[in-house]
Amino acid sequence: MTNCKQNIKSTKKMTSEKGIAAVEFALALMGLLLFFAIFIQFFIFFAANERATFAGFAASRVFSVQGIGPAVETSEKIDSDSIMTFETNRVAVARQIPMPSGINNFLTQGRGFSIEIEIPTFNELDYKNRLEQDDNDF
Repeated sequence: MTNCKQNIKSTKKMTSEKGIAAVEFALALMGLLLFFAIFIQFFIFFAANERATFAGFAASRVFSVQGIGPAVETSEKIDSDSIMTFETNRVAVARQIPMPSGINNFLTQGRGFSIEIEIPTFNELDYKNRLEQDDNDF
């Protein structure tokens, strides 16, 4: 008879749900932290892309007017992590974006993210020809 009473006591429904609430809170908190980490990584990627684009744009303009020396200095001041390649008609910008090793191996198989941008330089002769062509159109 005592065995039967013990079984009945153990099958009674628990009235407290503190444990369930703690587990739900822990799972929700992990989800929020994961979302926050992904958001921060996206912001890092976006900011690096914008910095590299602006450094290439500024270097292109300075290269067209003052030459390669000041253009390198300008791009270094804006984004020192990007690699610039100067040619007569374009400036190529390459940049590797840092990623945490766990995300890097999971999402990109260890390759990471890289940005490659090509920005045309200002060609004075082409500009003069365009202006003359515009004048002839009228």
